[in-house]
Amino acid sequence: MSRIAKVPVVIPRGVDVQLVDGGTGIKVKGPKGEISKKFAPVVKIVLADGQLTFEKTENSNFGKMMLGTVSSIVRSMVKGVQDGFEKKMSILGVGYGFTVKGQDLIVASGYSSDVVFPLPKEVKAVAVKTALTLTSFDKEILGKTAAEIRSLCPPEPYKGKGIRYEGEIVRKKAGKSAAGAGDAK
Repeated sequence: MSRIAKVPVVIPRGVDVQLVDGGTGIKVKGPKGEISKKFAPVVKIVLADGQLTFEKTENSNFGKMMLGTVSSIVRSMVKGVQDGFEKKMSILGVGYGFTVKGQDLIVASGYSSDVVFPLPKEVKAVAVKTALTLTSFDKEILGKTAAEIRSLCPPEPYKGKGIRYEGEIVRKKAGKSAAGAGDAK
């Protein structure tokens, strides 16, 4: 059994959990929002005494793998509707920046015109010049949205310009002038 799945998920006050499809699906509702997911029938979710536990329905390698996966996803769902998740990003470059207008994120990243990125309804954004903070109750949608925003202008290895996550380290390359500097005589 997965070490993650051995620990039951305690349902906090203010969070409502409903099991659907005989324990293979779950619906979680809290102060931040509502998420529902359906999983493979190799794992059964059991709700008892304000706790969620997980059981394999078949003894296969796939069942073992899915036990920890389902447990981790359900934990994230419960934490998300209770507290929410946050991703911070920044953009480096002269004239680069973020602007939020309604549910649209406008990215100025060196192209001839600004890129307009429509945000999903589950994601809220706050932009301050070159800093962007994304918040959501759904960890999966938040991560996907952040990855799509980063792919608009990923950090390049020579000057480091582009969009990066907070705390991300971009290794810089030396470039042509530094590579040939020792060869000239």
